Amino acid sequence: MVILDINLNGFDSEGIWTRLESMKPAMSPITEVPDDNDREQCLVDEICASSSRAPIHNLLFNDKYSDITIICSDREFKAHRAIVCTQCAFFENAFASAPKKRIVRSFKLEAGEPEVFQRLLEFLYTGSYTDEGDSLPQDNIEAKTKDIQERLNCPPRCPLPSNNASSESSQHVRRSIRLKSNAEPMAQMEGVEGQEPAGDPIIPEPSTPPEITLALKIYLMADKYDVPALKLLARDRFYMAAKAHWVTKSWEGSSWDNTQVFEDVVLEVFISTRPDDTAIWKALCKLIAIKDEGDIMKRRMEEVMSENNDLASGVLEYEKEWGGKG
Repeated sequence: MVILDINLNGFDSEGIWTRLESMKPAMSPITEVPDDNDREQCLVDEICASSSRAPIHNLLFNDKYSDITIICSDREFKAHRAIVCTQCAFFENAFASAPKKRIVRSFKLEAGEPEVFQRLLEFLYTGSYTDEGDSLPQDNIEAKTKDIQERLNCPPRCPLPSNNASSESSQHVRRSIRLKSNAEPMAQMEGVEGQEPAGDPIIPEPSTPPEITLALKIYLMADKYDVPALKLLARDRFYMAAKAHWVTKSWEGSSWDNTQVFEDVVLEVFISTRPDDTAIWKALCKLIAIKDEGDIMKRRMEEVMSENNDLASGVLEYEKEWGGKG
């Protein structure tokens, strides 16, 4: 055994700590985050959670481990029983197998547009869906792993010396990608650029904005297959797209015919939704209530409201409860 005989006579503890304190800036460029600031911890929580979701997210683009096939019109979608059936009771029943019976691996939908159904699958895998013209990004697992390792190399609750890594890892890069399919894509949806609009050939009547059409179709499909969270997301996107087009947008100089699109959408909602499903109907009522500008679109809204008692009562109910606030 080696015994160290350390002479502490004349040891100035206060002086040593003072010197260490003065050396801190030179020792490390990292500044400690205050304990009462949870921003960095929230960021770490999100990074760790997203890293565990990344493999599931990327299964959407890879049929390597797929064990079921869903056929919609002329397209086949490779999917995963554990992801789809656990979130949607419709498909849980569709792929259910009786004991000692053949395992169901393929199911054909009776109706539906492949482009819309693709969004439903996107939501089941990622918790979101792409709008018209957007591409669903793939999670970069390598970037997330690098970000995690860089944070492990730093003290806890401290920001990275450079914020580039964390900012890059949180930003998705759009890529042109389609889900696995054995058929050509369907024709472009209504309102997409390149499709001949309906109406007078000299002064073409504008069609429904594609983002409104897509959100409504996704809402209806989510209701059909009983995916409430997707219904909520689709309704929110429907409302925001409709608000931007009918409420925020200036309609000065527009013709009466140009406002027909609002009536068409109201009619579509009225025909396509169940009587007890009022969620998207409430969105229409709010759009009318918050429309302050007395332009030609407001006149169209008032006319449509006067012809539909349910719509009129819905607007009054919204104004009574919320005071017409947006």
